[in-house]
Amino acid sequence: MIRVERPVAFIELERAGTRGLLDAAIIDELERDLDTCDRDDGVRGVVLAPASETSFCEGFDARALLSLETRGEADELFVRAHRLVERIRTSEKPFVAAVRGRASGAGFELALACRARVAADEAATRFALPEVRLGLAPWMQGLERLTELCGLALALEMAVDGRELDASGAHASGLVDVVAKPDELLDRAATLALGINRTTTVIEKKRSGTVARVVSRLVRTNAHAHVRKLGASNHPAGVHTVAIAERAARGDLASALEVERRAFGELVTSSATRTLLSLEQAEEAQAQRLDELRASARRPETIAVVGTTSHAIRLAKAASAAGIDVRAVTEVNADTLRCADVVVEASRGTLDEKREALARVEQAARPHATIAVASDDHVLAEIAAHADERRIVGIATCGRLVELVPLAADLGAVAQASFLVPTHAVALIEGDGVGRFSWRMSAVYVAETLHLLDDGASVGEIADAAHDWGFSREPLSVFVEMGPRATSRRIIEMAERIGERLSPSRTMVAISTGACPPFPAPSRSNVLRRGRIAPEQIQMRLALAIVNEAHHCLEEGIVASPRDGDVAAVAAGAFPAFRGGPFHYAEHLGAELLERLFVHQKKHGTRFEPAALLRR
Repeated sequence: MIRVERPVAFIELERAGTRGLLDAAIIDELERDLDTCDRDDGVRGVVLAPASETSFCEGFDARALLSLETRGEADELFVRAHRLVERIRTSEKPFVAAVRGRASGAGFELALACRARVAADEAATRFALPEVRLGLAPWMQGLERLTELCGLALALEMAVDGRELDASGAHASGLVDVVAKPDELLDRAATLALGINRTTTVIEKKRSGTVARVVSRLVRTNAHAHVRKLGASNHPAGVHTVAIAERAARGDLASALEVERRAFGELVTSSATRTLLSLEQAEEAQAQRLDELRASARRPETIAVVGTTSHAIRLAKAASAAGIDVRAVTEVNADTLRCADVVVEASRGTLDEKREALARVEQAARPHATIAVASDDHVLAEIAAHADERRIVGIATCGRLVELVPLAADLGAVAQASFLVPTHAVALIEGDGVGRFSWRMSAVYVAETLHLLDDGASVGEIADAAHDWGFSREPLSVFVEMGPRATSRRIIEMAERIGERLSPSRTMVAISTGACPPFPAPSRSNVLRRGRIAPEQIQMRLALAIVNEAHHCLEEGIVASPRDGDVAAVAAGAFPAFRGGPFHYAEHLGAELLERLFVHQKKHGTRFEPAALLRR
């Protein structure tokens, strides 16, 4: 929608929904808006306005990209998108992007096409280029502009490593020209648009031939290191991304654009990228459901967080970023809790200790306040056995995933707790059971890793094999991050509830009792037996353990559908994204999955016994 307030026109991205997702139809609408601006002699500057308070524009709609089935269709969309970007970049009426909320992917690239950028000074404002995570290279000239504005190092960090910038970081790097209060954002952008010389950009950089050659050498030196970080999952996209940045850094824009064109056509129609885009589409659907849930509830003004666990820290940060007043305490404080609309109980402890903590919180909190119980390994109904289930919701965080567990049929408590979910996270409503889905995935991943150590694999062999298969987290790094001794005890306790498929290894039992160090170092015998287990066997044992456990979780109702399970596993970092998630991978293997599980069951015992869903 275009709003003309001469001498400035405001082109609002709100037609693309609250997240500002683009597609071919919206590109056509934006082209028509540009025609309107060109025809109106009273318009001297244009402001590209955000889609909502939380999103400027979050990129291209995955559904639109999945609709591209041939290289010809991809080339056609590429040409249309580049025509729009060129019109914005070269317009005689300067464009200024007024960024509030997330500007990511193609949305960030639209902002980069503008002569200048003004960013709202609030935590929700973020700049990101996540295309590589989706199996794509940036494809709307954004990487070239970013390299020109901010330099090669930052461009690669954002495009390859996934680094995001907030408003102040973007301003310090030269990406943003002005940081403004949210209620002054559009006025500051309009003033800037009217003050820009029509024939120049705000920032111009010229490199001498010597500088360009030095930059090129630096790129070649560092490119392999950047791409290696991607692992097996997004390697082709990373290679193309580095190639685009290299050419842009040495000033060869024409060559960079040609690489960009070829990369888009090649990648967007590839099976790996289409799997990643399908996951992104599912995430977008989850985000829409979250928006609908939030619309049904009153936004909390104040939350109180009781505890110092990682859950507590992440949820407090998310609420603060959303502009919610956060009161953090280490133990129950009645004065603090009475002021809160939502109380997060995030203490560590056994089932009995969690029950006692919840009882203290419920007694001190407002009568109708929502109480979010942060726990990933207990049954929520057992913790809240004597509590008012209508006000209780379970909550857990892992990677980009936030898991919400309702006790009552009424989702009022879940709707209130949903405001704790960061804007870039994936929220999943789960069923109650023995542990959250992400914890179950992490538990079997760690448990099978320790079985591999017992069987003679070295720490390095396991890490290399997992990385090469596409796992984003090294198995023992996960173990160390969660706390080896405490995690071993938690897994052993869970094994008593869910059965022998989580049977602890000798190493796990020894760590849990303190009989051996928490960092399993390769022993002499371990070194001598190096290579005893082939990398493919290590990979299959880790993958099959997760796939089988995912199906157990579906049987138990912890996840509602295979699609939810795939989205959750990938968002939690528990399964390689390009493989589509544990259920997608199981479908890919077909009957071969059962055969492999039976072979491993015969060799390694009942922990590989196929879930009932797989045997049907």
